[in-house]
Amino acid sequence: MIQDIAPHQFHYHNEYHHFEIQKGDCVLFYRKREVLLAYDDEQIVYPKYEEISDRESRSCIYLFSIDAQRYYFCDETDETLMEAYQFVNIQKMRKGQPKHQAFAGVTGLQLAEWYRSRRFCGRCGTGM
Repeated sequence: MIQDIAPHQFHYHNEYHHFEIQKGDCVLFYRKREVLLAYDDEQIVYPKYEEISDRESRSCIYLFSIDAQRYYFCDETDETLMEAYQFVNIQKMRKGQPKHQAFAGVTGLQLAEWYRSRRFCGRCGTGM
């Protein structure tokens, strides 16, 4: 799928960085196999950090960037976003545009599941 996001594949960075989330960054919320987004005429738009209520109390994890756009995962859904956004099944991402935004939603889900399932050390059980 990464080959499908040309020319953005050369500007996809998933190495770890400790970036502070800021205005303009995309925030990804997941519910099972669904992602929160605006999906109008197959155009994908994710919520931005400045749209989230009670930002100070939220914990968001940097996932990756595509071009200059950073994507973060927030575990707890912001219900105030439900007027402008909806949960959409990840399968719809196959037809979504632009392709690099569809890629972000699918890849973000995989990383979110990894973070959710790796909260404790597999050897000693200590929180990570």
